[in-house]
Amino acid sequence: MLATSFCSFVLSLLSNSSELFFDLLMGLSPVGEIYNMKNEINAIFIGTFLYPNGFAATKRKQQFLDYIVAKGGTARVILTLKRARGHELNPEKGVSKKIPFEALGVNVKPNITLPFTFVVMTLRAFRRLWSVKMTDNNVIVAFGINIDTLLPLFWGKLIGYKIVFDIVEDFSTIQKINLKLFFGRTFPKIFSKFLASGISVISTYLYEKQENYIDRIPVELIPISAENLFIHLKATPKKQFHLLYSGTYGDKEGLPTLIEAFAEFSQYTDSARLIMTGNCPETIVDLLKKKLGSLSRVKLTGRLDDESYYQTLADADVMLMTRTNSAFSNAGFPYKLGEYLATKNPVVCTDTSDISLYLKHMESAMIVPPDDAKAIYHAICQLYDNSDLSTKIGENGWEVCRTYFNPNVNSRKFYDLLVSV
Repeated sequence: MLATSFCSFVLSLLSNSSELFFDLLMGLSPVGEIYNMKNEINAIFIGTFLYPNGFAATKRKQQFLDYIVAKGGTARVILTLKRARGHELNPEKGVSKKIPFEALGVNVKPNITLPFTFVVMTLRAFRRLWSVKMTDNNVIVAFGINIDTLLPLFWGKLIGYKIVFDIVEDFSTIQKINLKLFFGRTFPKIFSKFLASGISVISTYLYEKQENYIDRIPVELIPISAENLFIHLKATPKKQFHLLYSGTYGDKEGLPTLIEAFAEFSQYTDSARLIMTGNCPETIVDLLKKKLGSLSRVKLTGRLDDESYYQTLADADVMLMTRTNSAFSNAGFPYKLGEYLATKNPVVCTDTSDISLYLKHMESAMIVPPDDAKAIYHAICQLYDNSDLSTKIGENGWEVCRTYFNPNVNSRKFYDLLVSV
């Protein structure tokens, strides 16, 4: 029975993929694709990530894509696999903000068909890269090298694409590395020195690491960009004092420390409220109940659309950006910090990564040591008790955001990197 089902599955895939193999072998482009036309930039963003709806990483990519199109270039998103958490947010193919996108490996599952479906996905990626290649200025943008992008990137290099990596994390810093992470992300990275024509990074740690790792290619430091920088929203009138946390709920976010600080602040004033956006896991909900006794002072919004999300940020009184003092935290840079600063609300943030490179304590943010609940608590109390200090820090933080985390400026840097390679 299992053998019969497998054979049926293979025959079905072969039937649906016959045109794919024919086009690949014959070197033909599918009808309707633009081929052999001169263009400003032809950028193909490839990898396993959420698109068009997603989180911080998706927003960074979208800003780059929008700028390329605005400059008269052509852009496309090719998703090799569709196994990122939250993939159900997105269809398998379509057009978003003038950007065509498609997921090639939707049939790749961790079962007996894996070797065959993985090969089919890889061949589909070969075909697509060939079919959308133009005469000049072809660039593949990848976000590190995973096992699913390794062969497509080599193929792209072979047929004339330049390859630019945008690096925002360093998975080699994770101490508890398993075989899946090693073969999926860490091992393929060694090939980047043979493939890269240019690299952009999000932090000085990554800049120094890439500069030492790869010689003779441009490496550009392009920090986070606040999509809501020029969205001016009025706060909704309220009686409570709102502290806000947004983003993911991973170990690096230091949420136990944040919750401990809020529990103490809730004893300081009855008006204290904690707003948490995104999909809060049960482990964090249980911790909130344990520390606070109930969720009466906590609002869990769940995932919000962009309009509601930015209004929720604007409504907050203090923004909380905590991270642990881990190597993984210090390698990257928190995207939500830019969104926080863009609201002109004061930010309490831990001194990790490049925080102190951009912000000054008690001038543009309240900067506290990582993993220090008491320091977070005291910083919140200072802002609660001193509205003038709160206003000054919020306005200065917005100026920092406009200078360093401006999406127009940073997207231009990325575009210039693509043009230069």
